[in-house]
Amino acid sequence: MKRNFFKTIAALFTVATMIFAVSCDKNEDDNDGGQNQNNNNNTSLVGTNWINHQEGEDELDGGVMAHYVSDVRLSFGTATTGNVSFSMEYPEYPEENLNYSLPFTYTYQTPNGTITASAMGYTMNMTFVVNGNQMTVTTTNDGETETAIFTRQ
Repeated sequence: MKRNFFKTIAALFTVATMIFAVSCDKNEDDNDGGQNQNNNNNTSLVGTNWINHQEGEDELDGGVMAHYVSDVRLSFGTATTGNVSFSMEYPEYPEENLNYSLPFTYTYQTPNGTITASAMGYTMNMTFVVNGNQMTVTTTNDGETETAIFTRQ
């Protein structure tokens, strides 16, 4: 899949949104029975990393169905900035693999926050709630609200 830079950035937001749409954790059991494992008194996300991992089937150009493995990672580097990275790998079609990374800004006041990532004139806003070792990230795109569950690494 050959793409120019603009299409690549647009694809990142599109694929990330698709991942958010299908990644709602059907099994919402916490290992702690709903109790916070980290007491949730932490007022900083600095130095933390969160991941949303998915596997499934995807239709490639030409209508070919292929197995994929994807990861969306949120890394909080400072009290206001971080990085979102996305990878999608097709073991049978490595030429279709995608890997992107974008900086973001965020605000956080325990347990709620907002992430803003921008590229090439397009901005994605996400809200999140931290509960122990899980982060629920919500985004609204074209009037549709999508949620994804991230796990602290």
